[in-house]
Amino acid sequence: MALTTTSTNLPYLVGTVALVFGVAGMVACGDQGAGTLLGGGRASESSGPSQNSVVSGDDSDAGVVLLAQDSAPPETQGEKLFRAMQATLISTCGGTDGACHVSGAFLDGQTPVWLGAPDPYLSAKTYPGIITSDPYASKLIIKGPHEGPAFTGPNAALGTQVLAWLTEEAEEMVAVQLPSTAAFAVQVGPNVVDISAGATGIAGAKISFVASIDGADGILSLTELSVQAPTGSGLHIAHPLFAIVPPTGPVVPDPIDSLSNVDQTVEPAESIALGTGTLILENFASGSELKIEFNTLAAVAMASDDAGAGTNGGCKNVAGFTANAVPAIQANQCLNCHGSPTGSGYGSLDLTQVGIDDTAACAQALTRVNLTDKSQSDIILAPTGGVANHPFQNASSTYATMMLTWINGE
Repeated sequence: MALTTTSTNLPYLVGTVALVFGVAGMVACGDQGAGTLLGGGRASESSGPSQNSVVSGDDSDAGVVLLAQDSAPPETQGEKLFRAMQATLISTCGGTDGACHVSGAFLDGQTPVWLGAPDPYLSAKTYPGIITSDPYASKLIIKGPHEGPAFTGPNAALGTQVLAWLTEEAEEMVAVQLPSTAAFAVQVGPNVVDISAGATGIAGAKISFVASIDGADGILSLTELSVQAPTGSGLHIAHPLFAIVPPTGPVVPDPIDSLSNVDQTVEPAESIALGTGTLILENFASGSELKIEFNTLAAVAMASDDAGAGTNGGCKNVAGFTANAVPAIQANQCLNCHGSPTGSGYGSLDLTQVGIDDTAACAQALTRVNLTDKSQSDIILAPTGGVANHPFQNASSTYATMMLTWINGE
């Protein structure tokens, strides 16, 4: 069951919450240290193959498939709402010459770039904390006053559009069935939660924490929060959402989506802090339980895993990667986000060496492969609609075939 939230009275919020941006001719910038979901707050994107590009190969070569995409994928309703306000949003939030949230040049290059080129929509969708399951928890909503004016007065109409867009994106996000745990009881003191039911090939994966409850105020504090990968593979975990399951009534997700910025890969059998290692939830009534939902929860092969390690930096089938995965990646927009150190997806998957040093590129791509259930690999699921909230989900019908041709040789 997907966790859902309901947001209402959007015009009221615009009039009462300080949504702060710069008007045209002014520089308006966000926090320098904004957290990241896809690694380091990188949200500008490098250019890649166009949607109309054709990658061809000799059909006699094993596994090589002709790819052709003649048109862009259909727009979602969320994208339509964004495109309608895109020009105004960029002129308002970009500052002079786009120095703020378009290029990030302001503050010596430390400004969050969430409207980056070549596609501001993909940049905004992939920047951590912009799209959240509760639109009121978006960084665009909770950001306080800074160099720009509030989203009121002359900017109120744009603010209404922004909130309508965020609400639509939130609804589209929760409409996808996400991996989750069953409801579980919370004990004061140490707790260990088995999360392996959320995905295949992760038996033994766990989340641990120490719980304390203030009975008078119903405040549940989770400290020493950590995630442990299974012994047989690495674990990719992104955007875990904790929710209270009361004795009666609907499930109540963390209202501020505290861990929306989390995107971590854990080495086999290792345990690391989950996010900051602390989570506080209010209104935890007696008899309530918790459940956890994940945008991504999957086994991944690590370069150090014996199962995937060959003599080529982790890959045994570099030739298959070059013949099949490289053209599939190049033809399906993957390099727009993952092909540059400034790309929004670079922190989660580095594909900068695709077509340049395929041995290195293959080793990187292998970290997003599930060798236990190859068709369920993140690198296949994400661009084909199998990973919720991935910005591109319309890879060609031959993409999965070509990627599997490579992966089957690993």
